[in-house]
Amino acid sequence: MVQAGLGTHRRRSVAIAALGLALTASMVPAALASTSSQPIGNLYLCVNNKTHVVSLAWSFTTCPSGSTKYVLLGKPSGAPGADGPTGAKGSTGAKGPTGAKGPTGAKGPTGPAGATGVTGSTGATGDIGALGAVGATGTTGPSGPTGSVGATGATGATGATGASGFAGSAGAIGSTGPAGPTGVTGSTGTAGAGGSAGITGATGATGAGVTGASGTQGPGGDMVLAGNVDFIDPQDSTGFFGLGGSGLLAPVSLSVEAPMPFAGTLSAFSVHNQALVDVSGVTVTVFKNGVATTATCTVAALGSGCNDPAHPIVFGAGDTLSVKISKSAGGAAVQYLGFSAGFSRA
Repeated sequence: MVQAGLGTHRRRSVAIAALGLALTASMVPAALASTSSQPIGNLYLCVNNKTHVVSLAWSFTTCPSGSTKYVLLGKPSGAPGADGPTGAKGSTGAKGPTGAKGPTGAKGPTGPAGATGVTGSTGATGDIGALGAVGATGTTGPSGPTGSVGATGATGATGATGASGFAGSAGAIGSTGPAGPTGVTGSTGTAGAGGSAGITGATGATGAGVTGASGTQGPGGDMVLAGNVDFIDPQDSTGFFGLGGSGLLAPVSLSVEAPMPFAGTLSAFSVHNQALVDVSGVTVTVFKNGVATTATCTVAALGSGCNDPAHPIVFGAGDTLSVKISKSAGGAAVQYLGFSAGFSRA
């Protein structure tokens, strides 16, 4: 008998197989007994769990994988029968459920980069667009701060000496005084013996002739008065300079006044400058004893000189002369401005 616990159909199949196997198994101990006096062990029935194929196994062996092992009860007897025919193949069992999806495998290495494709041809150049309208002019930015005053330039070369004034005519020669009376001639002494020379006698007194009166002074000659200033700072709107040369303007007339050595008349006042004046203009005026006179002229913007021939100024001996400049502050510096005038002695 086969161990209980199988289904009805399955028990029927197993029982049929077990019957055949039992007959075969009953002959195995008898055959072995003729050669060995030791028992081999119990015989077991192995049934495949899916196909129900039956096989035998001894107690010291195991059933094939996927089979259940059953104990054959009772002692087999009789010679084993011949092998029965192979049973028909059972129908294929229903497909089992699909197993759960396995984990995603690791990412494989990146393949090598493909070859660069051929560069396409350059497209035709598009038409040039119309020129845009000109933008409005921006507002003018504020003026930058005035730069610092540059270093004083080198003193220019001394101008040519003016022509010498006409020499005054010589005064009349005074009349010669009368000759004094001749002294009395002494008597001639007797010739001495030829000895050493005698002592020279004292010089006789000069005659008392009267010196004639001096002649009248001849008329004075004409001369040229001149002066210049090397540099006028853009921020200076007024200042003074005098005869001769001056590096910068003086703030007051008294600093540069020059006294006249004799009386005379200043005329033909003129002003000249080396560089063009780029401010609104520079006015130059003659001062006498610290007071402005009518002798004046203005160097216009971008001008190089001016003159005033219509206002002669009379100076007495000891009167002082200076020159004042006036201009608007700002603009560029004025350089090498000077004046000249004729002066006729009275």
